Amino acid sequence: MKPTTALVLLLLCCLVAPLSAQTPPRKFELQANSPQFWKLVDRNARLEKIAGGFGFTEGPVWDPAGFLYVSDETLNKIFRVYPDGRKETVLLLGDPDGNTFDRQHRLLDCASVLRAIIRITPDGQYTVLTDHHQG
Repeated sequence: MKPTTALVLLLLCCLVAPLSAQTPPRKFELQANSPQFWKLVDRNARLEKIAGGFGFTEGPVWDPAGFLYVSDETLNKIFRVYPDGRKETVLLLGDPDGNTFDRQHRLLDCASVLRAIIRITPDGQYTVLTDHHQG
């Protein structure tokens, strides 16, 4: 490589690096695909990031006790996430998926690695509710 070519590449890197460091944060906004949405959600509602450091999340479910349960398929954990951003691991389990509560307000998860639906206690113990079909 010619010295002038190397110098031009070095200068380009010096100019581009600061530009990439100044990339503005992504803007999220609520958009309605149906006018019915606005009957459920205030038009002035704003999305707010509570916590980060996740891989691939799914199955969020709000607990009225003041936190969110969320599964992280990359980290293989179910977290309890508080409004202040604090995260607690509830359960370490390969590939946890969607969550919900049963009628007694117990946490349920579709546990892919177990090929089962499980019930999880607040201290992270679980019971397999079902793991096969028709018998």
